[in-house]
Amino acid sequence: MYTIEETMYGLHITMGSIYAPGEIQQYVQEKEEIIKKFKDGFSLLVDLRTAIPPKAEDAECLRQSQAKLKDGMIRQALIVLSPVVKTRANQVCAGHVSRERVRVAL
Repeated sequence: MYTIEETMYGLHITMGSIYAPGEIQQYVQEKEEIIKKFKDGFSLLVDLRTAIPPKAEDAECLRQSQAKLKDGMIRQALIVLSPVVKTRANQVCAGHVSRERVRVAL
């Protein structure tokens, strides 16, 4: 389960706990379509407090999506409660977004 809300700064995304088959791919497609509207760059606020670590194939899909966003993204902030989710989030972001543009709060 996920929600994507457009805001004045970009997107506020909330990721839930259980993902139906194909839901991560659907989320990635929806997010990428919405982001095309932001011509002057965008920021992301991603709430992962209720998220569980994605399966390996879903993590790869998220990693590829993250790579596509790096040119237009100004800043990304992740809110997490679980150290395991924090580690996976850092792995998804690694190599695609500079550390100055990503903040992870635990």
